[in-house]
Amino acid sequence: MLLLTLCAIIVESMPQKFNPRNIKLIVGLGNEGSEYENTYHNVGWQALDYLAGSTHFKKMGSKPFRFAKISALPPLIKPLPFMNVSGHGTAAAYEMDWGIKNIDDDAPQQKKSPRNVIVIHDDSDIPIGEYKIQFGGGSAGHKGIISHIQKLGSESFWRIRIGIRKMPHAETVRPQRLKAGDFVLSPITNEDALILRSVFEHVAHDLELREHQ
Repeated sequence: MLLLTLCAIIVESMPQKFNPRNIKLIVGLGNEGSEYENTYHNVGWQALDYLAGSTHFKKMGSKPFRFAKISALPPLIKPLPFMNVSGHGTAAAYEMDWGIKNIDDDAPQQKKSPRNVIVIHDDSDIPIGEYKIQFGGGSAGHKGIISHIQKLGSESFWRIRIGIRKMPHAETVRPQRLKAGDFVLSPITNEDALILRSVFEHVAHDLELREHQ
């Protein structure tokens, strides 16, 4: 039986409070290709698919990303082609005139900032069914985040870290310690797909995205 109570948001200590209305670009990390489509490593793209609902992602000329735009909501960005170089695609989208600007109450006149960007990605240190919203910090070895720090020139952007760590059994609170490479590229099980869908629903609520289906 699916335990939806597993899904919990954990907001880590951060220098500023998360305000979804300050987010102007929503990025999901993944790898292009059918062999990666339904793997744990692609939960960032899967989250964007959920948020986009029936809206299709499309290319913009030769730019290294796909995007979906729904009404007045922030654009949803899938950097291409692979996770390890995904910062290049996000940087290209960031430079475009999407209306990204700093609208924080303490600095309403400043130009756009990486802190108006949020990146959704998998995290093998967090149990499946949980996720964390975090501002700044290092990469924790995630190559997609390393690429973003390099290309945006800053660690000061938001992240939604979606847990994919398998739990050995329901009574255990610590995640099973396996090498991330042993499972991140494996297909998502049917049970885990239902758990992740519940996570995506919570993420949509936290981002105040009301128009997804």
